[in-house]
Amino acid sequence: MWQAAEFWLQFPLGWLIVALAVVALLGFVALLFTPAAKRIGSDLRFWLLSYLLYVLAVFFPQSSTFRLLLPLFPAFAIIAQPRHPAYRVALVVLGVAGQIGWVHIAWFVDGYDWTPP
Repeated sequence: MWQAAEFWLQFPLGWLIVALAVVALLGFVALLFTPAAKRIGSDLRFWLLSYLLYVLAVFFPQSSTFRLLLPLFPAFAIIAQPRHPAYRVALVVLGVAGQIGWVHIAWFVDGYDWTPP
């Protein structure tokens, strides 16, 4: 992961992104111990944790990043449980913004990037 960060983003920014990824991982682990996460069952929680640790250990970031993270979809059952309308609207807005960002990443190619769009 460190090598990929240095390859794609060079020294200071690459290490910062990796540090943010580790903080996000710790936040994800904390999410798995919340009462909302306990409702999805221990088998799904252990699956989410073990798959994320596996990906963190062996994965070299590439164009298939989103496809390889897709098995983590049960985590959305944890964050989609609250019924407050403002929370649900915020999730929809974040989902639309995520799609716009994803399409931009998937179709943006510059001279340094050798991956296909």
